[in-house]
Amino acid sequence: MVRFSLVFLLLFLSACRSKPEVMPSDVKQSSAIVIQISDPMTNTNFWLLKLDPKKKKYSELQMFQSNFLSGKRMYLLNIEPGDYVLVGSYRYKKSNGQDGDGNVRYYHILDRESVEKTKFTVKPNQTYIVGEFSLDEKIQRVGADPEIDDIGEKVYPGFKDSLTKKIVLGIGFAILGIDLSLPAFVKVSDWNEKEELKAEIEKEVKLDFERTDWETIPIVKVQTVEKTKSKNDK
Repeated sequence: MVRFSLVFLLLFLSACRSKPEVMPSDVKQSSAIVIQISDPMTNTNFWLLKLDPKKKKYSELQMFQSNFLSGKRMYLLNIEPGDYVLVGSYRYKKSNGQDGDGNVRYYHILDRESVEKTKFTVKPNQTYIVGEFSLDEKIQRVGADPEIDDIGEKVYPGFKDSLTKKIVLGIGFAILGIDLSLPAFVKVSDWNEKEELKAEIEKEVKLDFERTDWETIPIVKVQTVEKTKSKNDK
């Protein structure tokens, strides 16, 4: 019985682990990042903006979407060097309703405070473990922050209109088994960059990249965020 349980556990873990299909474009220069989510989600990905000192508005910045998922770990493989911020995430969930199964697609748009505190730096030839985050829904109306609204439109075209519809209709349709796409403003309730956590994530990353070209690229789990010094810094 114990042997059967162990075999079942190994099969379950192997089924949850994926291998990347995207390979390094240059094994000496390519980089990747991994962000872990604290709560299990399905078909999860994220969006980043690449910061550019020449551009003042978020809407003018280039947006990137994650391209690999394994367990709770979301990756962006072949990411360009530079400074980035997290601006949104997506998750897919099946809702068991009385009249059928409804599929709910959540599009989360981070508020400005959360966006600004998620900044990190990517350098060439590294797999950078950003950390782990969790999200809480935030009550914010469309129009309160036009720049953030514009990000919502990039992530989910029709975001501004759909948010109003969501408030009016609610998520009751999901209970009835109707498919829904639900955009929402969220805030990062926890952004964990602790060394112990990154060490745990590193073990999983090595298994995700095992026997692929990505395993030759150094993993960086120490804090490498390059923050601009204030006038009071010496």
